[in-house]
Amino acid sequence: MIRGCGRTTFRRYRSESGERFCGSAELIQEILMRSSIKRFTRSTVGVISGSALLVLAGSSVVLISVGAGTGDSFADNEVPIFEPALDSSWRTDPIWYDGKAEYAVYDAVRPIYGNDRHYEAVLITNKQQMDPKTTTKSADWRAPGQVEVFKHNLREVIPTENYVYKFLTTAFVRTDDLTPFKVTMSSQEDCGATFKHFVADGKRVKADMFVYFPDGGPTHFEFAQNEGLQFHDDLSLALRGYPFENAPKHPMTVSLVPDQTNTHATSVEPIPTAVVFEGKESLKLPIGTVEAYRLRVGSMGGSDNDSVINGLDQSSSYWFAADGGPDWLHIMVKYEGPYRVKYELKSKKRWAYWKRN
Repeated sequence: MIRGCGRTTFRRYRSESGERFCGSAELIQEILMRSSIKRFTRSTVGVISGSALLVLAGSSVVLISVGAGTGDSFADNEVPIFEPALDSSWRTDPIWYDGKAEYAVYDAVRPIYGNDRHYEAVLITNKQQMDPKTTTKSADWRAPGQVEVFKHNLREVIPTENYVYKFLTTAFVRTDDLTPFKVTMSSQEDCGATFKHFVADGKRVKADMFVYFPDGGPTHFEFAQNEGLQFHDDLSLALRGYPFENAPKHPMTVSLVPDQTNTHATSVEPIPTAVVFEGKESLKLPIGTVEAYRLRVGSMGGSDNDSVINGLDQSSSYWFAADGGPDWLHIMVKYEGPYRVKYELKSKKRWAYWKRN
C-alpha cells in the first residue's frame, strides 16, 4: 500500500524555489530526470508530472492519479503540503475572547444498524489554555508554558430502536498554526463504552484506545507527527484556515489520521490525502441560504484506494461559510463524510453554555 512521508525509507527535500517533496533518494533521482527541478536540499509527497504523482512504492517509482482536480497540468510542480494557518483572519478575530463559545446545531444523519438515523449534532468551539504536562485545561492560564487551543467539541446523541448511542469527539487544535494538540473520542450505548485518546507534542503522537468489543480491550500506539499531520476529526476546524480567497489551482496534501468516531477499533495510520478546492456555491440549508466554499478531501490515488479503510470510504466533502468575518468565521455549514454521515447547519449562536444562570 502506498504511504506518505514519515516512513524510514523516506526523506524530505526542498527545491531551490521552496517546493517540498517526500521520497527516497531514488525517487528524487527519478524526479531530477523527469523534471526541470535541478537541485534539492534536505528538508520526506512526490512530484507532479503532467497529471500524475510520482511516489515510491517499495523500490519502484509509481505514477498515481491525483483524483479530483481542476483539469490543469501539474507539470514540474508539487502537491504542496497544506498549511491551515495561511488564512488567519477568522481565527484571530477578537470575538473569540468574548467569554462565549460558538454553538452550532446541525441536522444530522448517521447510519446505525443499517438504517439512517436522523438527529441533531452539536458542534461547540471556543478558545482556552491547556497545560502541556497534563494535557487538560490549565489550572492557571497565566502560568508560563501554557498552550492556547481551539476546543472543538462534537456531541451526538442518536436514538435507535432500543437504546441511544452517544458520541463525544473533541479536537484540541493549537490556535497559532492549527496543528493538533489532542483528540479524544468516547462512545456509550447499552452494550458498552469505547474510548480513544491521542496526544500530539509536535514530534510524536501517543495514542491509547479501549474498545469494548471482543478482541478489543486496551491498546497503545505511537507514531511520528510528520509535517502536515491532521486528524479527520479536527478538519471541520482546521480547514477553516484554507486560503479560500487565493485558492491554489492544484490539490494540497495532509497526512490524515482517519475518522475515529466509531464504537469499534479504527485505523490510526496517517494516510497521504489530497485537499481539493471545488469552488464557491450557494446552499439552501436549514439555517437559510448560505454562500459557501467547498473542499473535497480524499485519497491521493492508487490502485488499492487508500481512502477505503475496513471497507469504508474515508473521503469527505466540506462546505465552509464564505464569510470569514465575526458573524460566520468560515464556520462549517455542511459536511458529507465517512460512514455516510451528513451534517447541515440548522442554527448558530454565541453562548456561554457552561453557565447555569
